[in-house]
Amino acid sequence: MKEIYIVRHGETLLNALNRVQGWIDSPLTEKGRQQARELGRYLKERKIYFTAVFSSDRGRALATAQEILETAALPLQQVQPMQEWREFGFGEFEGQSNPEVIEKVLLAHGYQSLEEASLSRKDFRQLITRTIPRLDSSGYAESEESFNQRLLQGLEQILTYLDQHSGNRALLVAHGVVMEQLWMLFAREQELASIKNGQLLILTERQGQFELRLAD
Repeated sequence: MKEIYIVRHGETLLNALNRVQGWIDSPLTEKGRQQARELGRYLKERKIYFTAVFSSDRGRALATAQEILETAALPLQQVQPMQEWREFGFGEFEGQSNPEVIEKVLLAHGYQSLEEASLSRKDFRQLITRTIPRLDSSGYAESEESFNQRLLQGLEQILTYLDQHSGNRALLVAHGVVMEQLWMLFAREQELASIKNGQLLILTERQGQFELRLAD
């Protein structure tokens, strides 16, 4: 059995400003650093250790990983950045106001408001990731297919690393849409969880079968 502890990075400046943040980056706020330290204390209290530590290659994820490791007082480990775990690419919508982008997506489907659309969290997330590439004129937005492909490639790389190093547990610092997409891939029968900054999910692999759950 192998476990991957997957963490959403702490709050950033763009999170606080309610702006779209995919491949672009912004620094952690003090609240974001505190969220990372809280997770570090959680790991320290439970004496949870890792064979390896991975992170998205975005600065906000790497900074979160460092805060976690320092607070948890874990054995010194190099954080391994992986572009496979960076956030969904929103193309021309990067940095724009979240409410304005949501409005554009809804209007593209004939909805005037979220209330009118009456979507589940899962349906809303799929509406965003499937519509953004169609609306984007820059050519930089990702398709849902390519997004899923790189996440599964990243997962395979971590599992291979654990096999090669006789390990059974890794820490991964990633992003909100990344973690929601993993939820829809591996916990598809459950309603989509709300992934807040500092949220922890645990992905368990047993003989090629995966289970994803919220940490206690």
